[in-house]
Amino acid sequence: MKLIKIFLIFSLSSIILIAQDSTVLVVYDKDYDFNDGLFITFDQVLSNSPVLKSNIVTKIPKDSYDFYDLLVQNEDYYIIDDEGNMKRVKSENTWGYADNGRLFVFWEKKGTIIPVLGSISHFLGLHTITDYPSSNNALGYYSEPTVRTEIVQYIIDFSSGLILEFNIKNIDVILIKDKELYQEWANLSKRKKKKLIFVYLQKFNEQNPLMLPKN
Repeated sequence: MKLIKIFLIFSLSSIILIAQDSTVLVVYDKDYDFNDGLFITFDQVLSNSPVLKSNIVTKIPKDSYDFYDLLVQNEDYYIIDDEGNMKRVKSENTWGYADNGRLFVFWEKKGTIIPVLGSISHFLGLHTITDYPSSNNALGYYSEPTVRTEIVQYIIDFSSGLILEFNIKNIDVILIKDKELYQEWANLSKRKKKKLIFVYLQKFNEQNPLMLPKN
C-alpha cells in the first residue's frame, strides 16, 4: 500500500511538472504583442498573463483613455481573482499594464512605455526632486522647499525584475552574466564605456534574447 501511495505521489508530481513545462517560449521581437490588461506583479509580465479589465472592480469608466493611470492614483483597488473572489490590491504594488500589445511600467504613478524591450529593457522615467533650503534668507523669511522633475534613463533586468538607473555601475552588474561580453566591456576605458553603454545593452540583448510565452 505504501508503494502504491509513493507511485501515485510521483505520478501526480510528474503531471504537474509536465503542465508547468508545457508553456511554449519564443524569442521576443518587435512583432510580439503583450496581452492587454493590468500586470500587478512582474511574474505576470513574464507569463504574459495580466488581469483583464473585466476583472477590475472600479467606478472609473473602463473606456477612459487613461484608465490605468487613474486606477493607480487611488490608494488601492479591487480585482476578481481566478477563483471568483474579490481581492484588494495596493496601487503602489502594481507593476504596469499592456495596451494594444505594448508594455507600460508604472513610474511615479504614471504609465510609462518601455520602447526598448529585451533581457535588459530601457525606458525614460520622470524623477521628482525636492530641494530644501539650507537656511533662512537674509530677511529672516522661511523659504519653502521647491519641487522639480527631471527625465532619467532606467533599465529593467528581466531576469530579476529589478529597475535600476541606467549607468556604468548598474550595467556592470548585468553584463557580468555574459563572461565574453563582460570581458570586452571591462577592457574599455571609462570614457569609452560612457560612449558605448547603449551599444553593449543592445549586444547583451542580441546574445541573451528575452524569452516570453507564445501568444
